[in-house]
Parts: sequence; C-alpha cells; structure tokens
Amino acid sequence: MIYQDSLLAVEINGVAQAMTALQNSLGPAVKLLDFNPLGQGRVLILLDGTKESLMGTWDKLQNVYAENIFDHALMAHPHESLLPAVFAQVKESVVGGVLVLETSTISSLLEISNECLNRCRVNVIDIRVTPNSGGHGVAYFTGDAENLKAAKSLIMTELNRRGTLLGNQILAPLHPELQTLF
Repeated sequence: MIYQDSLLAVEINGVAQAMTALQNSLGPAVKLLDFNPLGQGRVLILLDGTKESLMGTWDKLQNVYAENIFDHALMAHPHESLLPAVFAQVKESVVGGVLVLETSTISSLLEISNECLNRCRVNVIDIRVTPNSGGHGVAYFTGDAENLKAAKSLIMTELNRRGTLLGNQILAPLHPELQTLF
C-alpha cells in the first residue's frame, strides 16, 4: 500500500460521534486507514493524506467535536516501518535488547514511536492496542543498548511532558523465552 506524506491519529469518545465526525469532516484527499473501537467508548481513527488535507480535516474535527476528542497526533512524513507495525506486518528479529513502551493513548504511542524510529536508530518489532483497555497501547523496539537508551530518554522527555507515559523498560539481553513472543 502506498501512503501519502502524513498521518493523523484521532481518539474520539463514542462510536456514533466518531462516525458522524468522519462523515462531516473527510475530504476527497483524505483516506481512512483504520476505525478501531478501543473499548470504554473510545475509537481510534487513523487517516492518511497530505499534511494540508489532514490539517483541514483536523480543523473541522476540532471545531465541531472538541469536547469528544480524547487525544490526537499529526505526523508528517511517518517512518516507513510505522504503519506496517500498526497493521502487524513487521517481521523484525530482536537484535541486542528490547525497549517496551506503554502509553495511555494510541495517538501518543504512534507519535513517539515515529520519533524513536526517525531519531534513535532503533527498529520497531510491534505496536499493539491493549485489548479492552480504552486506548492503552504497547510498542516494542529493538536495537543496541546505546540506541535503546537514547529512545528511552526521548520517550521519557516527550511523554512525561504530554502525561501519557505508563511505563517503559529496556530488557537487554532479552531472555530466550521472551524472544518467542516476537
């Protein structure tokens, strides 16, 4: 699948509200990639488009549905491995160790995962929505110890500021039994 230059992740409270929001805000240059009920009434909407078209969609969503929007992230030029990881299409082997990241919103997870991939020389193994959690997510990265530490530092700085960090841990070397999880 070929993607345009930007992604918009929006978490909205209420399935009906989310569908109505999309009905009233999608333009012809924006493609719906995912509509994922996360549990506890929250829905993840993942959109593909140009930065300009997604900013227009975001403006429409924010102006009309602001009280129902839980979180969002607009990512220009997402890393080539981000969406394959979201859609379980990555087959990355563990190299060195693993950094486990857990967040309270999928939007912040996608945004910081993209930043780690672009800035820290780590590879993504998987990005998962925690079932029935209302939007918690987990990402797994692999790389050498130095790059995993750089990613952890970036995560702590950005997500502590944003308030969505639930946990992160470097496991290096990864126990052989845990390698079977990937």
